[in-house]
Amino acid sequence: MSKNAEIWEHVETNLIRYKPTGGYYVKAKIHGKKVRESLDTDKLLEARRLLVGWLSKVRTGASKGKTASTMKSLVEDYKIWLDGKIQAERTRQCRLDNLKVISKTWLNFEQAKISRVSRHDVQVWRDGMVNKFEYSHTQANQCLGTLRQMFRLAEDKGMLLHDAPTLGVKELPPNSKKVKLPTKEQFEELRKLVYKRSPDGGELFDFLALSGSRITASQSVTWGDVDWDKNTLVFEKAKKRPYTMPLTKSLKAFLLKIKPKDAKDTDEITKVDSIKKVLGNCCEKLKIPHLSHHALRKWFITRVIETNKVDPQTLSWWVGHHDGGVLLQKTYGQLRDEHSQELAKLI
Repeated sequence: MSKNAEIWEHVETNLIRYKPTGGYYVKAKIHGKKVRESLDTDKLLEARRLLVGWLSKVRTGASKGKTASTMKSLVEDYKIWLDGKIQAERTRQCRLDNLKVISKTWLNFEQAKISRVSRHDVQVWRDGMVNKFEYSHTQANQCLGTLRQMFRLAEDKGMLLHDAPTLGVKELPPNSKKVKLPTKEQFEELRKLVYKRSPDGGELFDFLALSGSRITASQSVTWGDVDWDKNTLVFEKAKKRPYTMPLTKSLKAFLLKIKPKDAKDTDEITKVDSIKKVLGNCCEKLKIPHLSHHALRKWFITRVIETNKVDPQTLSWWVGHHDGGVLLQKTYGQLRDEHSQELAKLI
């Protein structure tokens, strides 16, 4: 137990008790600064009455009514803050997307009073994202991070008189799902059906499956990003920062096949930005598990791993990771073990 905890007792929000004398104090935050002020009483009921008056005075005076604001007003302030913050455009868009998810998964989120949101409310919302709305732990953690930024802004603006409700709310542990991909035969059948329904969509399908790129990276890659002499492909607009991958034999053959004779360096390689709808319809038609754009990235990584010829660190560079292969080994470690066991049976 800390020395501070030995003499101070947390009674309830904004109310603490000094153990040596039994006196009650207000504990609050005004414009981000911690304030502790005696209520001059050692009676709990009296302390609660005085606390109400103290908070009311602060809210109408020092905070100029800001603590009565709703989360909707905080969202508006947060968007303005995001626009003025120096950061990657992708990061800004990710935060805005998180706001939409929070509003969708938190009942009456925008109508809630900022000062009345509790840690319990945050925990219930976070768990509901996963249990009720079936978002992943990673997505829940990302939204929690955005919420933390919002409440830090609220503290700076004097909208909170107590610690941010996100304080002490832990992130959920990773829950990476086991990679579920179709068989090679099913994959080829799916590929043919996508091409049949949308030739341009088929090219995007192949590009994602042969390069392992994220859909956002593929949407901006141009023919100028291909260096035929160095045998490389550069993804300028990646998740974190640009990265370069070698042109594998199959990817190079594909690019040579689809490259127009009059292609300019500024022309985009793929002609459509999404095949989400056609993928879903084709998977349903073939009665196979639904595949997303990201599943095609997993397909590429899985195929490379199964060759047993590329180490995790090298593969991580190919797909734009910057952790030396740590995430790949963590996510696909089981797959590598299973494939290793299958190879062992042949020896």
